[in-house]
Amino acid sequence: MKLIKICNWLLSVCFLFLLILLTVPKMGVSGEEQLLELPMPSEFMPAVQTDGSPQYITAEEIKNIIQQHSREFKELHWNKEIKRFIVPRHDWLEHLLEAYAALLKKTNVQAKADTWDCENYSELLNALTTVRIWKAGYYDTRATIGWMRVDAKEEWAGLPPMMHALMFGVTEDGFFVIEPQNGEYVRLKEYPNRQFIQEAYLF
Repeated sequence: MKLIKICNWLLSVCFLFLLILLTVPKMGVSGEEQLLELPMPSEFMPAVQTDGSPQYITAEEIKNIIQQHSREFKELHWNKEIKRFIVPRHDWLEHLLEAYAALLKKTNVQAKADTWDCENYSELLNALTTVRIWKAGYYDTRATIGWMRVDAKEEWAGLPPMMHALMFGVTEDGFFVIEPQNGEYVRLKEYPNRQFIQEAYLF
């Protein structure tokens, strides 16, 4: 429960960070204030079932998927009040990652040890996702997008082997691992460090 409270606090901080980014003015050449325009993902689109209703998945189902691929996996943490998680459409996930990468470039966010690292990137992407989910009216759930801790043994997505925080996303096309520092992603079964996923979080 303490861990969930910490995660919710971090998510709130990221919401505030996003709000500041979206509202802080910048100075034009003439000295007049202009709104800072930042890339944002399109309106959230859920994957749908054959009857046209949104597709959902439980945390236990996500946990089982990870366990099938990782020999070191210990636990999936999530808010037990959320009974099911909404599945985003795959093309929406792609657009989210494109907008997220453009946001990082636009704001010139740079990694810095103990100040802004892999976990902060993950929290920002997760907060951005939740903002779009809630704006679409899905207040009682979260998306099947979370983050996980990996003791990476091989280089991937431009990052060296190290203890690392990565994102993951589940769409109608499967389970994907996402590098939050650049938005690169790959299917879980193709991720070279999948056996070393230690724990995962759904906010």
